[in-house]
Amino acid sequence: MMKNVTFDLNLKQRLVFAITSGVVYSFSLFLIDWMFGGDVKSTKELVFMGVFFGGVFGVGFPFLMERLGAPMIEKLVDSITPALEMEEEIAYVQAANLFRGIEGVGGQVFLTNKRLIFKGHKFNIQSGQKNFPYEDILRCEPRKTGGLIDNGMRLHTKSGEQHDFVINERDGFIAILNKRIEESMS
Repeated sequence: MMKNVTFDLNLKQRLVFAITSGVVYSFSLFLIDWMFGGDVKSTKELVFMGVFFGGVFGVGFPFLMERLGAPMIEKLVDSITPALEMEEEIAYVQAANLFRGIEGVGGQVFLTNKRLIFKGHKFNIQSGQKNFPYEDILRCEPRKTGGLIDNGMRLHTKSGEQHDFVINERDGFIAILNKRIEESMS
């Protein structure tokens, strides 16, 4: 079984996040002051606030998430247990989101010997388990989340439904899922 809950960022990613956060924050402050006729802050003040904000959120926030967030999420994810059928066994587990309307429901996907199961964690508005027997799945294809990020997957069922997921190790997951779909057809 595979589990993937991590917040590891390398130094380059942290710096890019810090700089981007600081620039966006400073620019936002400038625009708000300018649009609403307030006293526009000096360049020196904007640079200081951007550096401070970028440092806090680009370095401090990821550090806290690694130290505090990952263990809490790991506990939350470990507590997700799907309802299984008789003689059904879990072969693969991956943290994932399933879009139900506008909500990206957080939880896990399970590949068993009979079906794909999505089970959300308890902090979602929409909860419950969604089952996709392999023989009911027409195809599975990669997609970009928000049209930008290569971590999405679209599941097409034979009944014409489409279900969008976000999965960290998408390509490996899709390969395993497609193999199970093919095996169910033979």
